[in-house]
Amino acid sequence: MFDKEEILSWEMHLNLRKTIVKIKNYKDPRTEKLRNFRKGLIGCHYDEESKAERKPDYRRYRNQMKQFIRCEKYELVRKYQKTSGWLTW
Repeated sequence: MFDKEEILSWEMHLNLRKTIVKIKNYKDPRTEKLRNFRKGLIGCHYDEESKAERKPDYRRYRNQMKQFIRCEKYELVRKYQKTSGWLTW
C-alpha cells in the first residue's frame, strides 16, 4: 500500500508541523496604562510628566551625579534633561 519512502516523508512532514509554532504577540495592558499615565493622557496636561513619575527619575539622576563626584569622574557629570514623558519608550 505505502512504501517506506512515503511513510518516512510523511513522518518528517508531521514532525516539522509540530516544531513550527506561531508566536502570538499580545498587548500588555500595564504598558498601555503606564504610557497613558506618564504622558498625562488621562489627566489634563498633555506635554509634561506627572509629578509622581518625575520624582523617582530625578532622584536617580541626583544619586548618580553624587556618585560620580565622589569617585571624581567629573567628565561623566551632566545636566538633568527633562523628557516630557518620553522616559519609557
